[in-house]
Parts: sequence; C-alpha cells; structure tokens
Amino acid sequence: MRIRRVNCSGVSRSGGICITFLVVLSMNNAVEWITVATAGPGTDGEPRLMLVANRKDIRVIEVDHNISRVVVDKTNEAVALAFVYSIGTVFWTDVENRRIMRAQVPPGIGSSPLHAAPHNTPTQPHGHQIVISSLGQVDGLACDWLTLKIYWTDSKLRRIEVAELDGKHRKVLFWKNVELPRSIAVVPNRGLMFWTDWGEKAKIERASMDGDPETRKVIVYTTDLGWPNGITIDLEESRVYYSDAKVSQVFSMNFDGKDRRIIQKYEGHPNPSGFTCACPTGVRIRGDNRNCEDGAGNMLFVARKLDIQAISLDTPDHTRMIPLVGVKHAVSVDFDREEGFLYWADDQTKSINRAKLNGTQQYSVINRDLFLPDGIALDAVSRNIYFVDAEARRIQVALLSGKYRKTIISEGLQKPRAVAVDSRGGRLYWTDWGIGMVERSYLNGSRRETLISTDVQWPNGLTLDCENGKMYWGDARHHRVEEANLDGSMRKVLQKDVPHMFGLTLHRGYLYWSEWKQGVLERFHIASGKREIVGSNINDMMMLWAGGVRSEADVMNSERSRIGFESNPCREGGGCSHLCLNTPEGKVCACPDNMTPAGNGKNCIVDRPVLLVASLDGILTQATMMPNNSIHEESSDRIIHDVQDRPSRVEAVIKSGLERVVGLAVDWLTGNLYWTDSDLDRIEISRLNGAHRKVLLWRDLEPSALVVDPLGKQLYWVDSFNEPPRIEKCRLDGSKRSKLVDTKSVAKSLSLDPVDKKIYWTDGESIESVELNGKSRRAVPWSIAFKANRLAVHGGTILLSDERKVWSAPISRPDRAIEVWSSQDQIADLKIMHRSSQLGWNHCALSNGDCRALCLAAPTNNKAYYCSCPTHYTLAHSGPHEGSCVLPPNVLLFAQKGSISRTLVEGDSPDILLPIPARNARALHLDPYSGHIFWLDTKQEQIYRAKDDGTDFGLAFRPTRNESRLENFAMDALSGQLFWVCTAQNTINVARLLPQGEFKQAGVIVELEKPRLPAVHPMKSLLDGQETLYCCHATFTFAGHVRAALGPAADKAT
Repeated sequence: MRIRRVNCSGVSRSGGICITFLVVLSMNNAVEWITVATAGPGTDGEPRLMLVANRKDIRVIEVDHNISRVVVDKTNEAVALAFVYSIGTVFWTDVENRRIMRAQVPPGIGSSPLHAAPHNTPTQPHGHQIVISSLGQVDGLACDWLTLKIYWTDSKLRRIEVAELDGKHRKVLFWKNVELPRSIAVVPNRGLMFWTDWGEKAKIERASMDGDPETRKVIVYTTDLGWPNGITIDLEESRVYYSDAKVSQVFSMNFDGKDRRIIQKYEGHPNPSGFTCACPTGVRIRGDNRNCEDGAGNMLFVARKLDIQAISLDTPDHTRMIPLVGVKHAVSVDFDREEGFLYWADDQTKSINRAKLNGTQQYSVINRDLFLPDGIALDAVSRNIYFVDAEARRIQVALLSGKYRKTIISEGLQKPRAVAVDSRGGRLYWTDWGIGMVERSYLNGSRRETLISTDVQWPNGLTLDCENGKMYWGDARHHRVEEANLDGSMRKVLQKDVPHMFGLTLHRGYLYWSEWKQGVLERFHIASGKREIVGSNINDMMMLWAGGVRSEADVMNSERSRIGFESNPCREGGGCSHLCLNTPEGKVCACPDNMTPAGNGKNCIVDRPVLLVASLDGILTQATMMPNNSIHEESSDRIIHDVQDRPSRVEAVIKSGLERVVGLAVDWLTGNLYWTDSDLDRIEISRLNGAHRKVLLWRDLEPSALVVDPLGKQLYWVDSFNEPPRIEKCRLDGSKRSKLVDTKSVAKSLSLDPVDKKIYWTDGESIESVELNGKSRRAVPWSIAFKANRLAVHGGTILLSDERKVWSAPISRPDRAIEVWSSQDQIADLKIMHRSSQLGWNHCALSNGDCRALCLAAPTNNKAYYCSCPTHYTLAHSGPHEGSCVLPPNVLLFAQKGSISRTLVEGDSPDILLPIPARNARALHLDPYSGHIFWLDTKQEQIYRAKDDGTDFGLAFRPTRNESRLENFAMDALSGQLFWVCTAQNTINVARLLPQGEFKQAGVIVELEKPRLPAVHPMKSLLDGQETLYCCHATFTFAGHVRAALGPAADKAT
C-alpha cells in the first residue's frame, strides 16, 4: 500500500478539528481513494498526525517522519473514518456487520512525536462500542465537532442521516433523488454539508446541516464528473476538495462549485454562526421550535427482508430503521398500540418476533413448528395474533405472547398470504394466491366462505376498513388494486398499473402499497383519487402496516372508540382459560391444539395418555393413564374382542405377502405404515390403507422391533443380521442406513422418546437408552425382578410388561415402579397414545405432498421430500404420464399354485407377491396398455384378470361350449385378441376383446393333433399385418402364419 501526500494551500494550526484528508491508495497498479482523518493540530513544535483506516485496523501516521502506530486494532472491515480531537474518539464503519463503531484513542497520541511518545496498547475489540446498527452500507462519515453529531451516507438505503455521537436521536436528512451517496464533509461554523453521489447521474451536492430541502443544491453536475469519491474541506480558504476516480485526479473548488483548480492545502478554525433544532424521524417539533413531542405519531412500517423501516406520516422525514437484531427475511409486520410492541414474521428464521420501537425487549414469540410464516394480523382487543404458515398451508391463532397455539384453517389452502382481522365483527379474512381467492371465516375458523374467486389470480396484500364495511386487496398478476364490501359484493377496481403489488395497508383514508419488483412505495387517497409516490428505490419491500403510534393512555381511548372495546365479549380474556375468539354469534372459548375443552365451555384440559395393550389372542384393550402413572380401571375397554369375530369397524389393510410381521410403526404425519417381516427379512412401507406398497430394505437384514420418528424423519429397528446384534437407523425412504448402537443381545422391544430424543430398548434382562445420535448410552435400573418383553416411554414415564402384567414408573425413579395392569391374556405389545406426542408438520403431511403414490419426507435434490412409487415402479418425470408411477419395460411375472409374483429382469430388486386372489394359476399374461394381469385357473378352466394391486378383479373369458376344455392361452395386447387351446377338440381358438374388458369367442383358427402351449409374435403384425402364432404339440413344435384374426380353419399351418 502506498499513501501519496500532496501540498495544499494552507496548514491547519488549531485544535478541535474533525476533517478528512484525501490520499491515493495504489495496489497492483489499481488506483482507489480511501478516506483518512487528521488527528493532530499541527501547530509549531507539534507533530502533524493523520489517521488511516485499512480495513484491519486504524493507524496514526506522523506525516513528516513516515512513522505509524496502530491505535485501534481488529476493526473488521473498517472503511469510512472520522475523529473528534477534543474528546479523543475515533469513529468508523463496520461494513461487514452494517454498523458504526467508536473507540477512545490511547492517551498521549498527538501530544508528542510518535517516535518519542510512550508505546500505548491499541484499543482492542472489547473496547469498541456500537454507535449505530441496522444500516445498509455506510461509505462516508463526518463529525460536527461543535455540536457533537455524526453524519453519514448510506449507499444501499440511499439516504443521508445524522445522530448524536452516541447514536441517539437518529434522523434522516435526505432520501429523495439520492442514488449512490459516497463521501461526506461538514462545515459546522457555516452550517453546511457536502457529499458526493456516484450514481448513474454523478453529482456533488451541498445543503444545510439541518437537512432543509430549500438549501439543497447541486454544485457539480454529471457533465463535469466521472466517479466522485472522497471529499473534504479547507475551512480557512472556504474550498472543497474532491477526488474523481475515473480520471484519477483531485480537484478543488469554492463552496458554490466554481473556480475549479488543482488541490491545495487546507487550514482553518471554525466558529459557529447559528443552529437549527431537529427531532428524530417521525417526531414533530413543538411550537417553540426547540423541543420535540413525546414520541412518534402516525407511522408506516415496512418489512424489508433484512430490516424494518419506519416512515413518518406526520413529518417530511423519510425513514429510519428500527434497531433490531437478527432479522434475516422479514415478510410481514403489525403493531400493538396498547403495549407498544412491533410484531414481524421472518420466513428465514421461521419465527414470529416482537420488540419495542427502540429495539429493546426483542424476542421470538413463536419459533417452533413454523415452516414458512407469511402474513400476520393482531386482534388488539382479544390480545391474539393470527398468522399464516404458507408451507404448512394453515392459519393459526395464539396469544400475543405466542402461547396457546391453535390451528383454525387447515384445509383447502394452497398458497395463503395476507390475513386481516375484524375484531368487532368477529371475522378473519385472507388471500390465497395459489388458487386466486379471497376468503373469510369466523375468528374460530368456522362458517368459512369464499368472497372473491373470479377474475383474480395473485391476490397479495389485504386490508380492511371495518368502520365503512370495505375491504381492499391487490392483484399482482392483474397489476391492480380493488375494493369490495366485506361480504364480497360491490366489487370495483380502484387503481390499475400497479406492477406486482405486495403489501397493502390503510390509514386515514389513504391506501399504501409496496411494489415488489421496482421498489416503489405509493399511496392513494380513496376519496379524492389522488395517487402519489411516497418513496422509491426501496428494495426488498414486503408487507406494510400504517397507523398511530401514541402513548398508552391515548391508545386505550382510541382503541375503545375505534373497534368497540367495551362491547367486545373477548376483552380482558372474556372469562376463557386460554383463547377467547369473538364471532358474530358470540364469544368462543377455544383450546390449543394439544388440549380439549372442558365441560363448562370455558376451560381447557390436558388429554390423558391412553395405554393400548394387544394380546396374542387378537384382543386389543385401551385404558386411560392417570397422573400418578396408574390406570383408570373404569376406562378400560376392549376395542377388539376376538380376532375371529372382528367388529365392523376393523379393516384388513395388508392381506397378502406377509409371513411373520414382528414390528409395526405408523408415520402419523405422512399417513404411511412401516413394518418388518422377520421371515422374509425385509422392511416395507405402504399408505395407511395398504396402497402403494414398497419394499425399502431387503439386503443384509434380519429385522424385528421397529419405531418411526416422523419429526426427525428417521426409522429405527432391531437387526440381528450382524454379530453382535444392533439397533440400526435410516431415513424414511430407506436411504442413509447406519448403525445406531450395538446391543448385548437381540432387543425384544423399542420405544422412542421424542421429547428427550432417546431410544429405549429391553432384551428381557436389562433396559437401556441412547440418544438419537448414538451417544450417551445409559442403563436404566429397574426395581422389579422380571423379564421385560415390551416397553413404552412417554412424558417421563416408562412402562414395562412381561407375559401378563404391566408396570409403570418415572424414568428418573425406576425404583418406584407400580403394577398398573394385569391380564389373563398373553401380552404381545403395548403402546401409549397421546395428542401431544403427535403434533407437528412436514411437507408430506398435507395432501400427501401432492404425490400420487408415496410421499417420503427424506431430503433429496434440495427438497425436503420427494414422491416415490410402489416396488418395481418408477416415477415418470416427463411425457404423458408425468407424475405417475409406471412399470419398466422388462418385468418378470411368475405364478405359483396360489399366488402371482413379480420381479425385475434387470437391476437389483426384491421379488414381491402381488395381492391378487389367484388360485391354480397356470398361464400368465401382462397387458402393458391396460395394466391388467391375466391368468388361467386350471380347476375352473376360466381366465381371470386384475390389476397388480388387486383391484378390478373379475372374469375375463370362459369357453361358451360345454364340451370345451381350456388348457392354455396367449394374448396379443396390440390387436386385442386372445388365442386359447382346447384339448377336448384339439383346436386353437381366438376371442376378441370387448369394450367392457372381457373377451368373446370369435372362432377356431386351426385344428391340430395335440396342441398345448401357444405363443404370439406381435411384432409380425406390426410389420406385415399378419399374426405369427407359435404352438407346442405333444410330439413336435410348429410355427404357422394366420392370415387374419378370424382366418378360416382350412388355412394350412407350417
């Protein structure tokens, strides 16, 4: 790095100066301009010092001796720099973390030459203080050393701001017609500020330091500029110095932009000539022109991905950013006047948050089980928040604190976005841009109705005027803003040519909307029809909120008059224990998703866990578990009394292809069923109704007990293929198989604790647990001396059973076990059911992930899930069958006496038994066009058909003559013909396929001595229009041509 010094017209000889100096940084033959602040007065006998920021640290340089020393260490991408000599403080910008920092310069710097001054330790990072946060990109800093203020330019937010040196009373000075502001300099004694703007239309401007727009003036225009960067002032000579990086030159001029010449020295000692009082953004100044009102008045809040901006609707100030921490992608915003909290949803952190307007008391109110938050709306009277989870396709409600979440709309949504509350009317409104619809319901989700569904495509923003019975929404596809009555009637277009409208809000007769692509913020006065731009070049705008931000006393009075606080039955909780939801028919006391209403209609109670016990005799019994881990005897009920005498509500879902199922688990999120078959040595999956059955694992496997973790998206099972036995795990699609832990012997039972994230197992002699990552294996001591066959864990309770009894104890105190169950029947398994253990969501939970067969919640190709198919089928990604499951071109069907099986000809795949009720099957044929499998029942001498999943089963063909005997058959699916052998007549016959799917006898093709096995060569018919039929005799084989399907029997065979 090389710093170039140039001579100026004067020399600074007085203290208390905060100015900038221009230098050239030359690296790798590239010329850039960096900003440096002078730190010393340079009087006779004193060293002339200069501060330099080089992104890693801040150094002081003695100009006359080229000696430097680090005074502020580890500054982390410091760019702009400023200094107040009188208080020994240096300021710089941290561009990586988007903030302005400050630190005290070690004492002694400036009082003596660097080579003679004591070597003080530079300021370390722990001594750095944050002055301003929530910035865009600050490229320029300047200090008013008289009134102790700091000015800066923000090229990303396109504005110029000012604040006290401690960051308080931050105010936006200029925001209109600001493109890419760069460097800034101030003249405190004359109240002037200068800045460079190197946007598309480069310029240098001047204005008063109080931001008075009347004083703003362009002093150097685009025609005379290239890339204006650094700027500084010669106070004594009243000259401005600036650098133009495009021509690699430094210029000077007077304060009016005239008399341009080569750079000169600077010097000066300012004296204040006057001042102007100003208030923070959004706060009015009182009539005395000296004091500010107590807080902001009417504000517009804009969610902008990385921050939330506050725009004053009372003052000409533009915006200020609310000092929030950790905002990643804010999408919606709302404000609670009563407590003064700002609420926003962040779809990257997957949370809903709140904070005071000064950034204090910030925390997340909802940050679990939230997948893609979108619109939010507050019910200020009932103290509830309604919010959209777009990915889960649901709308939920909770207290403003985030407690007591309840799902009120979970069906019929595709891409819900904005949501609005009519607290007094007791209704909820929302838009869905996936299906193009505006809907509403009661605040408890009942009485749902569609309001707008025609001539609307992408409804985004939504706002209500409850006093006048109107609603307003924007259509981003049709580029317009519309209005209608609250019931959807009297619809009309208010404004057109609104490109990609996103957020919409209403305040004092004005509609405000954000334009997502062009970064334009507009407002429209409904009564007069006047439309105007509020702000431009505001990138990444999402949703909006506009309203009054007043003191708590004003808030209560205004709120009561505006929405009828006193008449709302849900004020102050409405006497409900958890949620009070107002409706047009009166209040409704609602319960969170994990609770149920009590009998009095006001309180909510926690569901008690239910113990399910299955016996080897096919008896299934349930009983309620009490808080002391005992069983409520009166709640005991046999669901199934006898496996041979099933009640009508019991249904068999898997009827074939099973040998010995020893493990069974339900993925309650996706609606899939998993099981292990210890005789077939495989793990399979299907839908809960048994459809779309698929073999997941079948190699190197001897599985038994099985559990599924839907939220963790993992499958766990006991496997004895290896020595020693182990517990293994894999994803829900069978991929990523790995060992969890080795066991001493084969575990008889597994249980998952989703809260503590542990797996428990017993081998009959001991009980152990391990975390789901395979760490922290522990033995669970047990006070009862017996062999445990089964176990279940839930809510800090562990249950164990032998052949006839069940014991229960807290996991933390297993020595306090008590007997809770005894039975005459031999216990086969036990499970604990509870609502709280089955709360959650994933992408397969809604509409099966829009998959036609299986939805597997296993991450792949940057997706959290994918669609899969039954065994041997593959998913078509293009063509007419896109999205459907199709068989590969080569499969092998084979029949045994009472079954039909299938395997693939190529590749590694398991053979599977098809769920087809075949008996005495001999001949087989697969019609690739209809998907039917045809087979001959040799005892009944009839041909049957069915799909490979057992559906569409029925009779396909039977001979019409009693003396016929059907021995075998062959089919040509292309021509729809069936050739069958009659051994009673020694003939080969043909039948034609009817539209109903059955075959009708058409005639005899040929008589032979003893025909047995026919076969068709369908490709011949494609080539020459003739069928080629092959047949095996009892004594020899022949091949013959048949002229047509109904060719005469006299045709000779070769």
